[in-house]
Amino acid sequence: AAAASAAAAETAAAERRARARASGDAGKASLEHETAELRSALELAEKGRAHDQSALLRAERRANALEEEAARARALADAAEQDRRRLDSALEIIGERNEVIEQLEEDLHDTKQLLKQQALLLTVDAAPHK
Repeated sequence: AAAASAAAAETAAAERRARARASGDAGKASLEHETAELRSALELAEKGRAHDQSALLRAERRANALEEEAARARALADAAEQDRRRLDSALEIIGERNEVIEQLEEDLHDTKQLLKQQALLLTVDAAPHK
């Protein structure tokens, strides 16, 4: 916006210079007026430039902050993925362990049944026959 204002002021000053040259003696007064206007336009352009530099600096800082946040987000996503893999492995191990426990419980039940049958057979064999 400041650059456009400065360009418009410069264009207007150029037009005044052309008119001043055409008018002769009025040229010196017009030249002083034109110089004052150009200085004013320059000041306005410099203020605009300072404002734009400030805005650019703020934007760069914000961009840097966003890049840091994005890096942290990627690191968190990576950590979450590693945690998910570890959880999946742990759940698989627990499932396998539970299968082993179930098999051992079945084996224990079968062993108890065999022992009961053997004890019953021994009791029957040990009993006096009539």
